[in-house]
Formats: sequence, C-alpha cells, structure tokens
Amino acid sequence: MVKNLLLDIEGTVGSISFVKDKLFPYAASRYESYVNENYESDENLRELGKTPEEALINLRKLHAEGSKERSFKMVQGRIWKKGYESNELTSHLFPDVVPAIQRSLQLGMRVYIYSSGSVPAQKLYFEHSDAGNLLKYFSGYYDTTIGLKTECGSYVKIVGNSNPREWLFLSDNINELKAARKVGLHTGLVVRPGNDPVVDTSGFPVYNSFEILFTE
Repeated sequence: MVKNLLLDIEGTVGSISFVKDKLFPYAASRYESYVNENYESDENLRELGKTPEEALINLRKLHAEGSKERSFKMVQGRIWKKGYESNELTSHLFPDVVPAIQRSLQLGMRVYIYSSGSVPAQKLYFEHSDAGNLLKYFSGYYDTTIGLKTECGSYVKIVGNSNPREWLFLSDNINELKAARKVGLHTGLVVRPGNDPVVDTSGFPVYNSFEILFTE
C-alpha cells in the first residue's frame, strides 16, 4: 500500500516551459547585478569563484550547461526569491495537481517533493504558485544535497527505514525512475504537454494526468 507520494517538479507538476522560458532567463539576466551586490556576503558565490569576475563567469558557464551544481542552484534560488516576492514570478502548476495532492492527504498519504532545484527554491515554487500557497500540503522536500536523482543511493536515503513499496515516485525522467525502481519504489512516468517525446516507456506506467492515480 502506497503511503508516501514523491513528486518531481519540472515536467511533472509544472510545465517545462515555465522553467526554461521564465525562471532560467529571469536568473540569467540578473547574475551580474547579483554578484556585484552580494559577492562578499554570499558564501555560495565565493565557492563559485575567488573573485566576483570569476564567480560571474562560472555562473554563466554553469547556466549554459544546465548544471545541477549545488552552489549554482543556491544562487539561482536566491535570485528567484526576489522575483517571487516582488510578484514578477508566479509558478505554474497543471490543474490536476492540487486536487490529486488533496485527495492523497485525505487518504492518509504524505506528499514529498524531490527536485534538482534547491529546497528553498522548491518552497518558493509552491508558496507562489498560480494555485496559491501550497506549502501546508507537503511533509518534506529533497534536493541534490541528498544525492543526484539518477542515483539509487538518493532514494535509499529518502526512504530511510520505511518500506520502499510504500512509496510512489512520479517523474518525467526515465533515468530517475529507473534508479527509484531499483530501490523498490513504485514509479510512474509523467507525460505532460511540452515534455520531450517518449519513445520507450521502459515498462513504467504512464500518467498523462494525476487523476489516473485515483481511478479504480
């Protein structure tokens, strides 16, 4: 019996286009000003470069690479924080997501988030969503500090002492699902508008909508 629902964000609960066309460009346009204003006080910036100039070069390089590097993601998240708090950014959720989360909670399940974005960035995403502040619905958040999403060990840590068969992980990424499946979690491949076409589902159940979770 599934007791814990573990959700990816990009391409699963929210559109890839919001992240690629809104969040990433928003951060990219503000790297220089953020470095100029925060280099001395931001530990993550200093980890990215021994000088402000080097930190900026590395920020732009990591951005271009689509990196999941921890310090880079922390800086990105702080830039987004300003955007959310100034109402320049409002995160996107597919309309079936909130009803599914509410239904899960009614059934006694716990809902968790696992994303490559930092935990602070995840909380901002759900605090400033187009469906309102959803933070009350989640029991926990995981990012790459626990491990990469494509590594089995990450899911071992998330599951902890609980039974992996009590977990359902939903993601649009086949490699993430393969890692979770090896650990014993239930898994589902989420297919959303704007996601990359899926040629081979690798035997994963396909979810075009979270409504399918509760159909008999």
